[in-house]
Amino acid sequence: MRTIPTVTESQVTELTRTLGHRLMVTPESIYPFMDFDEFLPELVSLVTRGTSRMVGGGHLSPDILIAADRANQSIHETLCVSPFSIDCDTIAGAITSPRDVVYIANPNRITGANVGLNDLRQLIERIPEGILIVDEYYFDYYGITALPLLQNYANVVVLRSFTASFGVGSSDSGFLIGSPTIVEHLAERMHVSSVSATKYKLLSTAMSNDEVLVNRLRGLHDEMLRISTVLTRMGIQNRISAADFLLIRVADVVATGNYLAKMRIPFDNLDGYPQLKGYLRYQVQSEFNNEQLINAFSRMPLDNYRVAGVDVRLTTLKRPSETVVEDPMPVRRSVRETVSEQPRSVRTRGNRQKQVTK
Repeated sequence: MRTIPTVTESQVTELTRTLGHRLMVTPESIYPFMDFDEFLPELVSLVTRGTSRMVGGGHLSPDILIAADRANQSIHETLCVSPFSIDCDTIAGAITSPRDVVYIANPNRITGANVGLNDLRQLIERIPEGILIVDEYYFDYYGITALPLLQNYANVVVLRSFTASFGVGSSDSGFLIGSPTIVEHLAERMHVSSVSATKYKLLSTAMSNDEVLVNRLRGLHDEMLRISTVLTRMGIQNRISAADFLLIRVADVVATGNYLAKMRIPFDNLDGYPQLKGYLRYQVQSEFNNEQLINAFSRMPLDNYRVAGVDVRLTTLKRPSETVVEDPMPVRRSVRETVSEQPRSVRTRGNRQKQVTK
């Protein structure tokens, strides 16, 4: 039987050193992981040790809910007035102890809502003995990072993906940036996982293709604007996000979703999430695939998607007081499903499913 070749420890060390150089942090502050589903529960278990309180800012994706469950922890989902803007005052109000752990995806993985650096600093100062986890899965699409806070706060953890911005959904690998103490504790808790030569090549290639990444992001942004414009002219309400997806509001989620599923167009059903009734999420793809989405809407009955009235809740793509921080790295979590009457059943990586009630 032929075995899959794996890379050496020195190659993984070189990968970490390269990351540190690009991010301008010490290699001891970086912990690369090859399997997000195995890594996240260990992180949650580590940072919640000694406390039972974990606060989630904004809508929580299935990944963090499953991780908290596997770590035998509960997480309080804190929603704001609008699902499209995150109010850190509301999140801060849910904090009950300086030892609380706060998790926030920036931008949010479900809605694309986002916060600025000053907002994150406000949250850190409310939990001087706790931990702030900032999930920057969509960093390359957004541009604002919490990394500058690491200079003054040891209780900040930043999560990134190696491959999300390249649209590589088959790889669950990424890395953590935090204090050397947290990195050391993680290394003690987790078994060293082998890295296949193929995956190592993929990660190395992802980090060395800045020009390819810039061109991909530019093309994706142009496509998002084009799709949004066409759908709007068709009378279909939609929202551009600070990530790689559009939110589409329809009158009948089941009928619209089943029509799209019949046409084999992938989408996410958000109807079961609080505050997101009537919404589908579409991940922007190639121009050919995007045209299939547009054609599907042009052929389906108007009653499926025509909504009376407009959703006027605010969207914030970027705080006016913030500046973009140049930094090259980022992932993607996809929640594909055929629409059904289930309240909030979402498929995660590895075909695992978890039922989440409102």
